[in-house]
Amino acid sequence: MAQNFTTEDYHSEELEGCRLENNSEIVGLVAFCTQYLSNKTSYLLPRTVTRLQLFSVYNLPPNVPLAPNLEQLLILEISSCKLQKITSYMFEGFKNLTRISLKHNYLAKLPSDAFKHNLLLETINLSENYLFSINGIAPSLRSLKLLKNLDLSKNRALNWISDHDFEPLQYTSLKVLDLSDCELSQIDRNAFQWLRYLVSLNVSRTHLGDVALQNLSYSLSKESLKFFSISELKNISYFPQRIFSWLADSDIEYLDLSKNRFSYSFFQVHSHFKILNVDYCDIMLLPFEVISEMPFLEVLKMKHHFVTKINQHFKMVRKLKILDMSEFATVIDRITVTIADFAFENLKELELLDLSLLPLRNGIQRNTFSGLSNLKELHLLNCYIYQLKIILSKH
Repeated sequence: MAQNFTTEDYHSEELEGCRLENNSEIVGLVAFCTQYLSNKTSYLLPRTVTRLQLFSVYNLPPNVPLAPNLEQLLILEISSCKLQKITSYMFEGFKNLTRISLKHNYLAKLPSDAFKHNLLLETINLSENYLFSINGIAPSLRSLKLLKNLDLSKNRALNWISDHDFEPLQYTSLKVLDLSDCELSQIDRNAFQWLRYLVSLNVSRTHLGDVALQNLSYSLSKESLKFFSISELKNISYFPQRIFSWLADSDIEYLDLSKNRFSYSFFQVHSHFKILNVDYCDIMLLPFEVISEMPFLEVLKMKHHFVTKINQHFKMVRKLKILDMSEFATVIDRITVTIADFAFENLKELELLDLSLLPLRNGIQRNTFSGLSNLKELHLLNCYIYQLKIILSKH
């Protein structure tokens, strides 16, 4: 039942399957509906609704406007509604729409004029559908010059991106693209040349191999890309060395390589990294030169590793705020991890240090944590510490 809001636009009839709430993100009201009739229910809603959420509403007709009277609508979400087809008629009247989500439906492609009434769209979520080709949706995005965010994740049938699939998007403002959890295994050499302004790309948990990764690096803009997630690739044994070379020559600031296998001896670094995630990469060596060449690093996540000695590796990374080196990667009955005195001495900005599940059998010495003047959280859970002198030095 709808809540009773004081507004001249609100009809007092009971709305079965709908509720109204204040919108915490933007001005106006949110209407959340599990029962909905196109071009009917909306006339019982206040015209001040700026966000319409339809969840598990089945049999929405593709040739009937959803809510042509809600001209102030900014966000439309139609999820888990078993949609197999959409048309531009459904979105008539939504001239101010900036965000649309059609996630978790049965869509295989979109008509080329799907969003012709919605030219202000900035964010489109098409995740968890049955898209089998970028070319099946890209023409519908051609006229969306303000488009910045596109989520295509979890489209299991999507396995190949050709040289021209993204061509219709060349005049958009696309900055964020999510292709994670797709069956993606093939990328042509020039596939990403059309996305000149791409800032963030996620291809995690895909089936990209050596050739596809090389092609990806060939056409991606090294100058624009700042956020790159490429974790847990399913079709490679070890992360390719030539991709490390490309990463070293890029301007990427956030890099997620977690759950891939590689050796740091192959890893070339550069000074732009601010956030580096290599959790569950089973790193065995931590050369000093690798870390010292990242002076702007603020977050290092390296959970689940084989490093047994932590010496002066962090001497040059003075901006580090979060350091997670928890969880030794194998049975720790006979293993000891040693931390040198003053190992963290220069980390004046460090706020969180996690060393949990490391076998620190040699104990915590007087100067182990010297210099950590800004530390707010220290995690030493299950570290087999038998000797504890002074944990935090006040100098």
